[in-house]
Amino acid sequence: MPRPVWLPEGFAVIMVAVAAVCVCRLVVARRLGRRNHADVSAAHALMGLAMAGMLVRPWNVVPADGWAVTFGLVALWFGTRSVQFVVRHGIAGTDEDHGHHVSHYLIHMVMAGAMVDMCWRAGGSGGTRMAMGPSSGSAGDPGVTLLVVAVVLGSAVWQLDSMSRFARPTAPPALVLAGPGADGAATTAAEPAPPPVEQPFLAPRTEVGCHVLMCVTMGYMLILML
Repeated sequence: MPRPVWLPEGFAVIMVAVAAVCVCRLVVARRLGRRNHADVSAAHALMGLAMAGMLVRPWNVVPADGWAVTFGLVALWFGTRSVQFVVRHGIAGTDEDHGHHVSHYLIHMVMAGAMVDMCWRAGGSGGTRMAMGPSSGSAGDPGVTLLVVAVVLGSAVWQLDSMSRFARPTAPPALVLAGPGADGAATTAAEPAPPPVEQPFLAPRTEVGCHVLMCVTMGYMLILML
């Protein structure tokens, strides 16, 4: 059954938009002095540009071999970060931001590894221009591909479900004793609530939204390559 011709272009536009948002988050976080997962935002930006180039061939700006080497280094980075996290916090520990576990780094390692595989397969034997489709390059192992699809889509559902954790906390107005009133009875007055605690990380829900879109698009592309 042929897929809609507009679907790859639609996903490509989404990936370019995600890449642009991630670059903006890096710039804004630096200018405002806000904490930010810079490695995750950079990885998402690279993945977005690479996947857009695979979905729409004229949009590809880097040879397939170049992308494969790049994402190999990204996978190595997140693998190293995973080991460092376990050494520092343990398997079940959380980091200092807003409750990320070691899976935060492992899933990006898996996604970077999937990008290496997709770049090799989409690049074909020449390894220069990328194109999507089941006939692109080698067929790969369908079982492994389906496992990666399950992992990335499961990560999307997990992150989407956890997005409410990053809502800004609010506090109800506090009642304080204001002293005796005109009739001698004690009265109360509402004290303005303190301002909500500022989120130490820049736009965490935006980061989660970019990750969800990235996972859905990657799952779609991996299924196309089966």
